[in-house]
Amino acid sequence: MSRFHTYFMLLKSTARWRTLGPDAQRAALDEILMLIFNGYPALRMSHYAADPQHGRCSDVIVWESADAEQYRAAIDALYEQPFFGAPWFEIVDVVSGFEDDPEEAAADARAQYACVL
Repeated sequence: MSRFHTYFMLLKSTARWRTLGPDAQRAALDEILMLIFNGYPALRMSHYAADPQHGRCSDVIVWESADAEQYRAAIDALYEQPFFGAPWFEIVDVVSGFEDDPEEAAADARAQYACVL
């Protein structure tokens, strides 16, 4: 069973993004979502507005995929767009991981042990 990679991307909006009005921001995010959903079908993306008054980031994007290559390709594509290319956002940090599934972790450990024997 393939495990989902999850990437928590902390972003800081730039002045270019903040000068866009709410309608322009929504349209830009919709365009980015279409790029992701049409170009990278194995990738899921969720966007959250963070409270910039209480943290080091203004937005959080959660990426999920069983195919890490699609994540990398999507990020490369975003650098060719104003999202990261202009930039509208700067990456503060990326935290990657897997959902904690004890049964799957035990199965992985057994499989690794079997390969050693």
